[in-house]
Amino acid sequence: MNTVYYTNLDKKDAHEFLFFILEKYYDLKITDKDLKKTEFGKLYIENSPIAFNISHSQNIVAIVISNENVGIDVEVIKDKKFSNINKNVFGNEILKKEDFFALWTKAESFVKYKASSILTSLKNIRIDGQKIYYNDNLEDVIITTKKVDDFFISVCSNQNDFDIIKLDY
Repeated sequence: MNTVYYTNLDKKDAHEFLFFILEKYYDLKITDKDLKKTEFGKLYIENSPIAFNISHSQNIVAIVISNENVGIDVEVIKDKKFSNINKNVFGNEILKKEDFFALWTKAESFVKYKASSILTSLKNIRIDGQKIYYNDNLEDVIITTKKVDDFFISVCSNQNDFDIIKLDY
């Protein structure tokens, strides 16, 4: 099962929040020196059965912990004009604000799952309901999206749900 932990926190403290979660809930004590990066900057712990991914938006930091590859995105719903992003990323249809953030978090969680560059990958992603296509190929992943308070969280993995735990950190 994927578990998402989130808190109100400045993004500069996200690693400390990760270390706290891993020690408290998974009996794993690590520091920054234990974190490795993929080519596109996705963090991982070498030789560990625990996979994780971190996302932040404004004052929200969300971390998903799993036993397999996983990607997460969190986005606070903001008041902006999204017409350029809608047109360039999601086609000509202009989405409603909440629909945009739900779709955006799905796409970005998939990019983070694939550990690739969001700048090159978003143009190759097409989302049709719960199905996601990358370079016109149907991907064998599940993206689950939930609205919490004033933000959306999407998790991409091979599992069809996630638990959410709010921590006062």
